[in-house]
Amino acid sequence: MLRFRLLRPEAKRGIVRRLALAWFLSLSLCLLSVGWPVAESWLSLSLPWRAEVLPLVLAPAMLLAILWTLWFGIALGGMLALLSALFAAWMMHFSLPFILLAGATHLLALLILYLGYRAVPMRPDLSSGKNLLFFLMMVTVSATFASLDVLVGIYARHAGYAELLNLWLGRWLGLLANFVLLVPLLWRYGRRIEHALDTLSWLTRRRVRLTYSLWTTALLLFALLLYVFLAVRLHGAYVEQAFFHFDRIGWPTVALSALQVLQVIHIVLSVLVVFIAYFFYQILQHWTGTLKRTASQLRLLNQKLAELALTDELTGLYNRRHFMAMAKRELANAERHGMPCSLLLIDIDHFKWVNDHYGHLAGDQVLRILGRLLPVLLRPSDLAARYGGEELVVLLRHTPLDEAQEVAERIRQAIAVQTYPDLPASLRVTVSLGVAESRVAEPDLDWLIERTDRALYRAKNGGRNRIECDPGA
Repeated sequence: MLRFRLLRPEAKRGIVRRLALAWFLSLSLCLLSVGWPVAESWLSLSLPWRAEVLPLVLAPAMLLAILWTLWFGIALGGMLALLSALFAAWMMHFSLPFILLAGATHLLALLILYLGYRAVPMRPDLSSGKNLLFFLMMVTVSATFASLDVLVGIYARHAGYAELLNLWLGRWLGLLANFVLLVPLLWRYGRRIEHALDTLSWLTRRRVRLTYSLWTTALLLFALLLYVFLAVRLHGAYVEQAFFHFDRIGWPTVALSALQVLQVIHIVLSVLVVFIAYFFYQILQHWTGTLKRTASQLRLLNQKLAELALTDELTGLYNRRHFMAMAKRELANAERHGMPCSLLLIDIDHFKWVNDHYGHLAGDQVLRILGRLLPVLLRPSDLAARYGGEELVVLLRHTPLDEAQEVAERIRQAIAVQTYPDLPASLRVTVSLGVAESRVAEPDLDWLIERTDRALYRAKNGGRNRIECDPGA
């Protein structure tokens, strides 16, 4: 009932209105967190590192943008992060190109996060270790590329490269701290929120597609190359600046400083490479599994098509075309080995009367039940098929005429006492049978069928519910 109400047009309009109100409230909080000095002081922390202090800044705007991106898509979450980043850059008096570039870094980070969760079938509910590991991997990569706005800011202000490294490292750790704060929330309430959003499929529209995997791969490679380029430029500029002032700080200090910068870059780059490799592994595992399932489904469909091409859909017996091909091979093989074969033609008595009085569905049920009964009365090596309409045909391998007559009698008696569940209990169906044995000198299947058909004609004219044999004289 709840799902039905959520799908009603007025319910959709109400949900959209509430969603718009929640988004504007989130935007207000984001702008307040980046524009109010008191909020900035509350969210700023300091972390000792290498006899210096790293400015660790929490970013509620990015935190809210991640939640909106994970649950409602890149349009709402990306717009939230973009407007917050543009406002923060404007508050810091950046020029217009650097303002746009700072917003682009946040949008790139969220786009990678959004596409990553649509490239593989993962859910951000952290209900399993696999989901948790994937979430940590995605947010680490996103934090790395979202922190590139610090590079933009320092270049815009022409600050020193030592300050650049400290600010960038602090920004990266601050974003990671933001994402870590999401872990308890998603672990505790993620599954409930996911179940609630499942009822709003018209709003979220989550699908795993190959195009998302390709776009995510391209963005990750581009972002990784961008990070390597900036890191190399940063290290070169840092070392150049240190060598320029080596007369004051000394050669050992220059070498140690360059090595420490290189270590930081190497650690972050290693984390990126490991997580991106894990992401590629998840993509490969997902699409390999998808291909295996698709191949398995295709095999089942091919088997089903092969069965439909060989069998009669109603009775489950072989169809006439397949029976004729198999029977010709069996007769040729019997001729080579000098073994007899016998053919039975079975005609349901008064079948038109059953259709007229009980309906064609009743006639179909009679054929269906007889199609299941006939193989039980035969050997696995015998061939049974629907010859046409209400006629069935059986080829008995290596069976002379007298034994074939006994099989025919067993079939006639079994059908005479057969009941039909959905039809009146008084209904009894009988059959007439014609039997003929193949001749070694005349192994032609058409001639054998014609002689068997003459025997069947005599059985029907003789009163039905009986057997007539063609001795082949």
